Amino acid sequence: MATQLTARIIYRIIAAGFVNTPTPRIAIIIPAFNAAAYIAETLDSVLAQTLPPAEIIVVDDGSADNSAEIAATFSPQVKVLRQKNSGTAGARQAGAGVTNSELILSVDADDVLLPSALATLAAALRANPAAVLAVGAAEMWTPGAANPTGPDPDVVWPGEKNFWRDLLLGNRIRTTGCVLMRRSSLVAAGGWDPDRRLLGTEDWELWLRLVEQGPFARVPETVLKYRLHPGSFMVVQRRKVLVSAFATLAKHRARWRHDRDRSEAVANAEWANCVKVAHATLSDARMDLARGKFGAAFGALAETARLGTRPLAERILTIPRRHATRVIRGV
Repeated sequence: MATQLTARIIYRIIAAGFVNTPTPRIAIIIPAFNAAAYIAETLDSVLAQTLPPAEIIVVDDGSADNSAEIAATFSPQVKVLRQKNSGTAGARQAGAGVTNSELILSVDADDVLLPSALATLAAALRANPAAVLAVGAAEMWTPGAANPTGPDPDVVWPGEKNFWRDLLLGNRIRTTGCVLMRRSSLVAAGGWDPDRRLLGTEDWELWLRLVEQGPFARVPETVLKYRLHPGSFMVVQRRKVLVSAFATLAKHRARWRHDRDRSEAVANAEWANCVKVAHATLSDARMDLARGKFGAAFGALAETARLGTRPLAERILTIPRRHATRVIRGV
């Protein structure tokens, strides 16, 4: 009984210290490209956080509309950077380069943070000192629809045992707006890569480098509303994301070229992505043919054949070795 009482007292002392631990400074980075229709709502959600950020940085990425003007006059707390168009990754990296806050969250200019997002994610990082980032869930949001919000159907969290390998097979995080990361880990990983060939997979490519720095802390709570609209990237760039995945995987193939085990894992991921691209292309080609767009249909098929040549060849060449491995293991 005395031992249990002592343990409870110690726990309460530790818990009290944990609660009173000051929260590190948080910077919110918002890359904006022609986001005038949505950015005010995004900024409203940032300013409504129960745990206020220390910095709010909007990076206008060469917009042709008045996104920058809206952000500049929105609140004195909002800092606006203007630059020539360099893509989302370049805009995020530009924002990260002007902050010294310990924690960073980058939310897209058409998404909305839920009020407790920063508090929830910051608490997860405090509870997991080794974690390089904390990630929450997103809900799909279609304003004006009969049922405007719903769960995210595409994100399946990888198993902890082979986290890197599972993450290699596809992005498990809907968007950076769900992620609060340590700035020190972001810097150590090299930050966002602005290579245009990674367009659509630049965040996934970053996660593959960040996971080498340490574990990801996952929270089950929904922290963000992911807006679906006719111009959103998820709607109009489905197949292009799969194509850009080849560039991401090629980059990581080069990084692990001297590690046979990891190189093989990347090759398997390239093959899996090749299959995804083939399915998406065939689906699009059928629709193009039905609409009489023969050039678009055959062009897409040719591009898929080109991209899939190396993964297919490597898959065929490794059949003898994979078969031998199964025989040895008795599989």
